[in-house]
Amino acid sequence: MPTAPIETTGPSDLAASRKRGRLRLVRWIVSTLALMATLWFMGVQIRMALADLRDRPFTFHVQWALISAAFYAIGMTFISSSWYFVLQDRIRAIGLSIQIPLSESVRTYLISQVGKYVPGKGFVLVLRYGLLRSKGATLGLLTLSTVFETFCCMASASLVGLLFLVLPTAPALKEALEETEWFLPMAILFAVGFSLVVSPPFFALLPRIFSLVVPAAKRHADDWIKWSTYANSLAWSSIGWLSLGVSFWAAVQAVSTRTLGLADIPAFTAVFSVAYVAGFLSLIPGQLGVREFILIVVLKHLLGGDELVTVSATILSRLVSLGTECTLAGILMLTFRRPLTQQLSQKSSDLSPLVSTEDGKIEHGT
Repeated sequence: MPTAPIETTGPSDLAASRKRGRLRLVRWIVSTLALMATLWFMGVQIRMALADLRDRPFTFHVQWALISAAFYAIGMTFISSSWYFVLQDRIRAIGLSIQIPLSESVRTYLISQVGKYVPGKGFVLVLRYGLLRSKGATLGLLTLSTVFETFCCMASASLVGLLFLVLPTAPALKEALEETEWFLPMAILFAVGFSLVVSPPFFALLPRIFSLVVPAAKRHADDWIKWSTYANSLAWSSIGWLSLGVSFWAAVQAVSTRTLGLADIPAFTAVFSVAYVAGFLSLIPGQLGVREFILIVVLKHLLGGDELVTVSATILSRLVSLGTECTLAGILMLTFRRPLTQQLSQKSSDLSPLVSTEDGKIEHGT
C-alpha cells in the first residue's frame, strides 16, 4: 500500500524561517519604541495643554466638528475612487472577464479602511478579498492594485502638501517652516520618492520581484500600468487630500478661540498631508502617535504657540477620522447583499495563491 511522502524541512528553509522571524522581531521592537516615544511626547504636550486649560476655558464648536467629519467622508470617497481606475487597468491587463463597478470598488475601499488599525495592515487586503472574491477578483489583482493605490495615495498627499508649502503662504506658515527646518525637506523627499515609485516604469519592477515567489505575478509586469491610470489616480487622490485638508482646518476651527479664514486652508492642508505620509512610513497601525507628533510640532508654530488648541485640534482630528471611517464602514456593510461575515468565512488556504500552468493566471486553492 503506497504511503504519502513525508515532507521535510531543509536547512535552507529553517534558516529562511529564522531570518524572517528575526526581521519581524526587529520590526516589532522598532515600532514599539517609536510608539512609546511618540506617546511619551503626546503625554508631555497633553499635560502642558491641561495646565493651559486652568487659565482659560475650553472652546468647542460642535458644528465645525460635524463639518470636519463631512469633508473627511468626501475626501475618502474621492481617494477611494482612484482605486477603481487601478482595478480596471489591471483587470484589462490580466484579461479577467469580471466586472467591478465604481460603486462596488468605492464601498469595498471604504469598508476595508478599518483594517489599517490592525497590526501588520494586512487585514485591509483580507477585507477586500473577502468582499470581492465572489466577483471573481484574484488575490494577485487585489494585492498589486492595493499596493499601487496606497503608494499613489501617499504620492498625491506629498505633492499636495509640497505644493502648498512652496507657493506664497501665510506668514504663520513661513514662520512655522523656519522653526521646523526639517519639515520642507521631508515633504520634498516624500513627494519625489512616492511619485517615482508609482510611475509605470518603476512600478513594473514590483511584480517582477513578486514573480520570484509566484511566477504568474510576472503577467502584471508584462503590461505596464497606463500613464492615464497613473494620472487619474493621482488627480482623484489629490482632490481627496484637498478635502481632507478642509476637514483638518474645520477641526482646528472647532476648538479655536479665533476665527480662521479660508486663506488658511492651504497651510493646514500641507501640514496634515505631510504628517499623514510620515505616519504611514512609521508602519505603526493607524499611524497612532507619529501623525500626532508631526502635527503638534508644526501646528504649534502655525497657531502662535497655543498649546491647548494645538493638542485639542490634533486629538479631535484623530477622533473625526476614526469615527468617520468606522461609521462609513458600518453603514456600507449593511448595503451588501451578502453579510460580511459570510464573505470572510473562507478557509485560510484561500489566501495562498497557486499558479495555474495552463493560463499563467493566479488561482486560489479551496
